[in-house]
Amino acid sequence: MAAAEISRRPHSSPARTPAEVWRKSERRYDPNPPAWQYPEGAEVKRLEAHGALHMNGTRRQISRLLAGEHVQLERIEQRILIFYRHTLIREIDLSGHGSTIEESWPERSQL
Repeated sequence: MAAAEISRRPHSSPARTPAEVWRKSERRYDPNPPAWQYPEGAEVKRLEAHGALHMNGTRRQISRLLAGEHVQLERIEQRILIFYRHTLIREIDLSGHGSTIEESWPERSQL
């Protein structure tokens, strides 16, 4: 092996460390940001203390992490899409197949 190859380790990289790249944000921190505004005319519901939602006489668990938050419901045929802000978090199948948790968290623009 050549001396240059021996001195260069395969895991070495010219990349900088996070401390070298970090810089203070130019934006000021707002501890009380304005409330999220869903589109006018949207169906908006507030989740219960444990993250459940009452719909059509049925209690459905949506997300404990979002307990007390407002979510938007979009009804499409036999499904209800539930959004927190602009992110799809759950899809409920009203034809009897239950619901799904959206693992990939697609943005509304990707639907």
